[in-house]
Amino acid sequence: MRKINLKIPEYYVPVFERTQKELEKTEQKIIYIYSPPAYGKTTTLLKFFKDTDFNPLFIQIEERDRNLNIFKISLLEILSEFSETLKKTIPLMDEREISEIFFALVENENKNIILPQNTYFVFLDTYHLMENFDRIVEEIILPVFKNLPCKVIIEANIPYEFEEDVKIIGPDFFTLSIEEIIELANFFGEKINPEDASLLKERTEGWVLPCILFFRDKSDIKIKLQNLLESPEILKELLEGIFKDLKEDEKINLFILGELREFDYEAMKRILREEHPEEIINKLKEKGIVLIEEIKNGTTTFRFHRLIKSYLEEKLRKFPMGYDLLFRIHYSALEYFETIGDFENALYHAIKVGNPKRCGNYLKAIITELFLEGKISLIENFLREIESEGIEKTPEIVFCEGIYLSLIEEYKEANKVLTKIIKNLKREDYLIAKYFLLLGKSYLNENVDVLIEEGNKLLEEIKKYEEENKIKIDFEKDPFRLIKRKNYKSPDYFVSLMYDRIYNFLGNRYHSKKEIEKAREFYEKSLFFAKKTGDDKRALIAINNIGITYLFKGEKEGFKYLLEVINYPGIFRAKAYSFYNLAVYYEVMEGDLEKAEENYKKAIEIYEKFRQKYDIINSIVGLLYIYLKKKDKEKIFEHLGKLEKAVFEVNNPRVVNLFYIYKTEIFLHLGELEEAEDSFRKINDVEIIKFEDDKYYKIYVEGKLKYIKGEIEEGKILINKSIEYSLKKESFIVKIEKLYYLYEIYKKFEDPEIGVIRKIAENLLREKECLKRLRDFDIE
Repeated sequence: MRKINLKIPEYYVPVFERTQKELEKTEQKIIYIYSPPAYGKTTTLLKFFKDTDFNPLFIQIEERDRNLNIFKISLLEILSEFSETLKKTIPLMDEREISEIFFALVENENKNIILPQNTYFVFLDTYHLMENFDRIVEEIILPVFKNLPCKVIIEANIPYEFEEDVKIIGPDFFTLSIEEIIELANFFGEKINPEDASLLKERTEGWVLPCILFFRDKSDIKIKLQNLLESPEILKELLEGIFKDLKEDEKINLFILGELREFDYEAMKRILREEHPEEIINKLKEKGIVLIEEIKNGTTTFRFHRLIKSYLEEKLRKFPMGYDLLFRIHYSALEYFETIGDFENALYHAIKVGNPKRCGNYLKAIITELFLEGKISLIENFLREIESEGIEKTPEIVFCEGIYLSLIEEYKEANKVLTKIIKNLKREDYLIAKYFLLLGKSYLNENVDVLIEEGNKLLEEIKKYEEENKIKIDFEKDPFRLIKRKNYKSPDYFVSLMYDRIYNFLGNRYHSKKEIEKAREFYEKSLFFAKKTGDDKRALIAINNIGITYLFKGEKEGFKYLLEVINYPGIFRAKAYSFYNLAVYYEVMEGDLEKAEENYKKAIEIYEKFRQKYDIINSIVGLLYIYLKKKDKEKIFEHLGKLEKAVFEVNNPRVVNLFYIYKTEIFLHLGELEEAEDSFRKINDVEIIKFEDDKYYKIYVEGKLKYIKGEIEEGKILINKSIEYSLKKESFIVKIEKLYYLYEIYKKFEDPEIGVIRKIAENLLREKECLKRLRDFDIE
């Protein structure tokens, strides 16, 4: 979903005055207008807003918005443009489930959303919402706009029954009457009698587009009517009438433009080789060819209505030498779009040409960038089109498939693909593939010391590459730096990017080994090189990681690092990391469960946008323990179900075992001993002993299980063994949480050693000035 700036056609045909009057007099807050495609809904709205003092916000629905939660996030982003509070406090989230925080935010911030007077939100192309249309309307649009000072117009192609008071403006308002057809004829300088107008209405069903085309054609009305009566496809017949009257060069220009995704005047100059493209656009409009105009970054961009585009594409393929022209169009377009660094459009045309080398190069240039922008569905569309067009899978294309799988955390498949192709890759791609293979191994539970060794070897390879490539481009002084930076990786850029990635990777490995100072050292190096790439969002990943090294030790200094990431505008993956860590900070160091819950949810919603399965699992676990502290059984069981589903989707042995440990602990604290024992029996000891933290966590939970079952001494031996390990090696966060849940059990059973646990916790909390948590240990 995105806000767009549409322009009313310069040659607007005055129709549907009754519809505009109906819109103006309507008092209902929600207006639903529908009719088949190309019946003039959007143009009528543009005319309506041009002639009134209302303020429209046109919102373009996209295919990915059929996901309820993506729709919700995009809507929050648009609303935040009118609320400084929202802009600063919401992350623009994404989550499959209906998020309570979403509605709470909108409700709480209603007063802070300052909209211009007489604002209308207009949702266009809602056919993209598909099977979730009713849920999005009923569960999101209606509740959100109920209390906002604005009106809403939902534009659609199909009827819909509302339970609430909604103004319906249906096909009758977008169907020409006999009188309007006669008026339309007069507008074009034609005369038509009521009988013929009735026949035209019957044949076109009052559809405005074919009627406009009918009257633009200056042939004899009787002959035109006869042709319509004989034709099974009205629109096609009328377009044929227009097309045959075009000059040869005009036909060629129309074919060329029909093959482009979108175009502006500059693109027309370069691709059509026409010095006055505005004249071509004006001629198309005069002849009734429907163009959609949108303002992008201050430039007017055009695209054909999809019905017109389909006609032109089909027509070209039947045109003499059409396939030769088709190839030349797409080749010329891809050359142009490559020149200006627009690799999305260049890739579109490379796929049409069927050029595997170009497809690989263009996709490689944009795949990570598209992912970081949250455009995963666009990556999938391109990969799907490459497959469906039967384009040869070059090493670069297979490389991109592997990168895509890694980015969405399908690590097992990603590593299979990358391992298979890596020997066929060029030097730079080979090094990138080695990095992503390392990343995959880390999630597939490779030994951490082995990963560190391989990471250091990769660093040496990068250093060698740097020494062998001394050519440098000063991107800051080069006027084409943005283009070259995407398709030419200089040592200064490419090496900085790889150093950033690898140092961050090594920092994570040392963090997992509890070597926190060394981890921070590597994160600082990562930050240095991220800044050299000029990519703020990469730098924010390192900033977040530096922050968590402070949180590991219970040092509140980490808070400011997290805030720096969160306060950066927009949606990006590092922001989710910081919301997750902020949730941990509020839960463990401040004891503020409401803020912790809110931030876990924010993290989940952004993680979902980027399909980060492992991070979603961690955040659901965070929420589970929040609800355990709140003693909210309903939420606990709800999130246990979500966690189980997420865990078995990744099917990682370590994650599965941790799930059973969490589940055992949760049921212990709920007093569900039988369920706890059943879950505990499913833990695989062979897998657990591979990870020291997991082993001692299992010992801790097993100790509590034995203790509650009445095996007091045996249980305490295990508990004390785990606590001793935790106090020596684990983070401040883990120490406090283990002590808290142990204190809860000892308190319930009035254990005489409760004072020991309280004292250990008090010392830790006072040392780190986390005084609000003292109340959880009954310390005043």
